[in-house]
Amino acid sequence: MASPTRKDAQVVSVDNPVTRCPACGHQGGPHVVSVASTSSGLNIFVFCLFMAVCACCLLGGGMDSSLAFFCQRCGLRLVSERNIHSRVTYDPSDLTPNEGTSDKRGAVPGAHVVKSPVGLPVAVDKDWIINAGRRFTNMRPLKKLDIEKGRYKIPCSFTSLTPEFPASYTIEMPGMAPEQPADKKELQYLQSDKCSWNRHQPGPHFQVFMQCKGIKSLEVAQVHLRGGTLWGVDIKMPGGEGAGRKTWNTYQMQAADEIAWSISGAGVVWHSSQGVLLWNLRKIDSDGDGAKGRILCLLDAYDRLVAVIWKTKRPDGNGKMWELRIYIDISGEFLDEIIASYVAVRVQAERIVQEHIHDSS
Repeated sequence: MASPTRKDAQVVSVDNPVTRCPACGHQGGPHVVSVASTSSGLNIFVFCLFMAVCACCLLGGGMDSSLAFFCQRCGLRLVSERNIHSRVTYDPSDLTPNEGTSDKRGAVPGAHVVKSPVGLPVAVDKDWIINAGRRFTNMRPLKKLDIEKGRYKIPCSFTSLTPEFPASYTIEMPGMAPEQPADKKELQYLQSDKCSWNRHQPGPHFQVFMQCKGIKSLEVAQVHLRGGTLWGVDIKMPGGEGAGRKTWNTYQMQAADEIAWSISGAGVVWHSSQGVLLWNLRKIDSDGDGAKGRILCLLDAYDRLVAVIWKTKRPDGNGKMWELRIYIDISGEFLDEIIASYVAVRVQAERIVQEHIHDSS
């Protein structure tokens, strides 16, 4: 997949505000929405105002990172020049035939849609797109998992809080040397040669193991990093048995530069087994179950909610805890993949902190 450029017909940019939707084929100006605000009246810009915004951005050196762009015809979240540090343009392999075109009511126009774990998109609801902070008020999580964080705030376990789903996950870290007392003085540990990815040794660098009643611990996902100035990540999922050994399918979290891991900017786009997904900090009113404010959300290509990471009170009232909340019906295998991708997001975020905030050069 090629990196997006400002000349790419599907990329919204200061120089190219008129785009061609890679799914439905619509060519024109997109809906422009501020995803950092919950105000409804000011979230939508008419096309002429968008041109003015682009002019201001040009003078300022780039696009406002709080803006998201959506196809006016089918509602697909479009790629913008904010994503130029990621390889995130929609590829033909991301498209599937639009099976809803025969249904005149609620169908999205166009011959294709982008694959999504949420299912087929529905016809564009302008109010839904405009009110970015209010989209999820009627949603309630189907699963909740308690996240325990370990070394350098990297998740070390996930434990189900849903009685109908009695499972837990542990994160092994073979890419990191066993913890030593002196490590706490190493402010750039994740960028040091104590981590095997910085020595360019092959992974896995992190492994996800699932435990469930009556089932022995099973490796369900791997995270493979690249060291130095290389920021891409491979998520590997079991693909079955072949030639007497386990095979793995690879799903890429591509990044041409570290800025591609900015969850507060354009977000982290990745190609999962279930389509193009985005980890992004969003300000939302409420998820229907108490989660509100500025929250790390996992969204599909049509900006529909898949999961969030939410900090809340512990059930016993003693302190705070982090939760992974899942809002759609997904397979256990895809949950494994989401967990691995979040581990990757946290590792990369901490690597960037250590690279710059603790840089004494």
